Amino acid sequence: MKPCAALMVIVSVMLLVQAPRAEAGGALCAACIPTCLAAPPSCFPCIFTLCPGTCFEENTLVSRLMTSSVADSAQAEKSAAGIVIEQVPVSRVQKGDILVTLDPISKVETTVLVTSNERIRQRLLFTTLKLQSGKHLTVTSDHGVIVNRGASGDVLVPASNVMLGDALYQSNGELQYVQEMQTAELEVRYTLQTATGTVLAADMFVGTLCGFELSHSLTAKLAMWSAAHVNGKALPRTLQAQP
Repeated sequence: MKPCAALMVIVSVMLLVQAPRAEAGGALCAACIPTCLAAPPSCFPCIFTLCPGTCFEENTLVSRLMTSSVADSAQAEKSAAGIVIEQVPVSRVQKGDILVTLDPISKVETTVLVTSNERIRQRLLFTTLKLQSGKHLTVTSDHGVIVNRGASGDVLVPASNVMLGDALYQSNGELQYVQEMQTAELEVRYTLQTATGTVLAADMFVGTLCGFELSHSLTAKLAMWSAAHVNGKALPRTLQAQP
């Protein structure tokens, strides 16, 4: 075993021993550590974030793809790109579900596979971002949020580092500006992760990946994450839009 890999295994075991336990029976980093160990040989140090940066408040709404058998139900609606979806709280999302996200380049809606979603009980500080549209998103303060900062382009920053006036992408690809921020301690969070490292939550384009402190571009970070999730594929474009 290479020294880097050995170090990552040792630290991973230490984190599993020390980290708070998920109610589903896994540790806080259970979903993140295998991804980090499978990352490229540059020793992608996701484990050193302690993997808290993917945590949503339990009532956060996400758009889940509806199957053809239930697409006519009262809960069905069409997304901006014509995908038949239902809005569900993150607490109802399961591994294997298909959610809606944005393509990081075109900012057009696409679909993504859920690779894990664990319920964690531990009191932590959350940040709520309120946009000019009235929509709001509540995530742990270290959750990676995708922000457009003009000439600097798209950057991934902890929610606590978002600034008033920062622009976030909506499901239609347009930008909305942060007008207010609040913090509060909450007891329950969900560590949702997807194959592409992104999702639309509360109609905002956010990250679901750890290690966002690395000095790589947003697209490079997402490419690393997707490469480590080789079995997580978005649906073909022909299957996304429904007539």
